[in-house]
Amino acid sequence: MQLSWKQLGLDSVVMLIAKLNNGKDGDETGTADGGAEAAELWPAPHADGELAACVALPGSKSLTNRELVLAALADGPEMLRAPLHSRDSALMIEALRDLGTIIAAEGEDLHVTPAEELTGSTTVACGLAGTVMRFVPPVAALALGPVAFDGDPYARKRPMRPVLDALRALGADIADEGRGALPFTVHGTGSLRGGRVEIDASLSSQFVSGLLLAAPRFEEGVHVVHTGKRLPSLPHIEMTLAALRARGVKVDSPAVGEWRVSPGQLAQSNHGSNLTFQTLPPSSRPRSLRVAASRYRTGRVTPHRLVTNCGNCCQSLAGQQNSPRTDR
Repeated sequence: MQLSWKQLGLDSVVMLIAKLNNGKDGDETGTADGGAEAAELWPAPHADGELAACVALPGSKSLTNRELVLAALADGPEMLRAPLHSRDSALMIEALRDLGTIIAAEGEDLHVTPAEELTGSTTVACGLAGTVMRFVPPVAALALGPVAFDGDPYARKRPMRPVLDALRALGADIADEGRGALPFTVHGTGSLRGGRVEIDASLSSQFVSGLLLAAPRFEEGVHVVHTGKRLPSLPHIEMTLAALRARGVKVDSPAVGEWRVSPGQLAQSNHGSNLTFQTLPPSSRPRSLRVAASRYRTGRVTPHRLVTNCGNCCQSLAGQQNSPRTDR
């Protein structure tokens, strides 16, 4: 039997997951979201009885928004299976739709059809989503027409100057009145030169990932050189590179803190098929909370859709003999 956490009486766990998924991609320092909300108390999780359930793990927020961007720039339509449905992913979907991408929900899955030509003359609402405010501007530079970006009041405090300056160095026309933050407007011309660019990504590795994701569509690709002393989350950059490689894009890291993406097509992984199916692995954050749940109550919780690797296919282990269980 598959149950939700609310059915298990653990809706406070859902509250905690929502806080973990609020705007940040796990790769940013010094810009904690929420302001006064961060101090808000939440009730400790509890269950009224013994646990006995198989719980479906949600998709990865970080990977979902990366795959949405790549699917919007791909050579053909894709079906993204088991994405995370959250405010951040909803904002990303709307942003890409605003640029001309067709994204249709089919049950829990998303059918993404790239636009023949990305179009501007629109406004993108970023909310608090760092992936939207940092991944979509490079895509907007490839659109034809102005694209205005703004977000929630606190989003205007989040750093954007490094990625905006990097895009300008790559040939983009961006107006921000010197703020280096939201709101700003990207005046897309339908293409972007690209090339080598230096950027200090000390505040967020999203600055790097945003440039890499759209780089196959740049005329010269991109060669990103990090000039700062540290990176908040190298694994998130590796996630971006792996997603690009899975689509046949040539990427490499010639030195520590440098990444190159060659220009070219974002090929479909299933050659000869009209539709590519991309199944996203679950997030590790909610997985940890769910596995921990059975440690404070008796019973059993079986994580459903647990993956054994971080590739493009997701293996469901539910019901198999080696299916991981948490018993007590």
